Amino acid sequence: MLTKRGFNVITASDGLQALEVLKVNAHIQFVLSDWMMPEMDGIELCARLKSGDYSRYIFFVLLSGKDDQASIINGINAGADDFVVKDTHVDELDARIRAGFRTLALHNQITEKNDELDGAYATIKKDLESAGELVRRLLPTQKKLTGVELSYVSIRLCCTSVLSKFNQVYRIDQPELTKR
Repeated sequence: MLTKRGFNVITASDGLQALEVLKVNAHIQFVLSDWMMPEMDGIELCARLKSGDYSRYIFFVLLSGKDDQASIINGINAGADDFVVKDTHVDELDARIRAGFRTLALHNQITEKNDELDGAYATIKKDLESAGELVRRLLPTQKKLTGVELSYVSIRLCCTSVLSKFNQVYRIDQPELTKR
């Protein structure tokens, strides 16, 4: 039924087999799982996939014949992103699956942007460290000049902050440095 609607479906007979399928198919990010399965049920499969030990984000839909409030709460508390009753109309199931894939697309975009930000942060940090080292090299090593005594307490990573602090203590807009 899902294949006819354009979905690529890979099946597993139980939760343990589903874990193996997910292990060898790292591209899979969406799981539609029955609650009642041998070996490992859908609740335990969901809990394992949603644990911090699992290596990637999985959008998990729990399918069940149980439609009472306690079962729904139990499924959601196990980490399920959605809960679908088995007698749900196929059009609703299709809509819920497509909504899950939209959520996954947004998750993947955010993850990609976070990775880009991490890279940009690392570059900025490296550049600021290099700028701080350059400022350290530019500062006089001799602490006593005629009429002026220099004291360096700390030099920040941010070059702008260092120069701003330096300008607050010494006027650097005149031909000679004079203490304020």
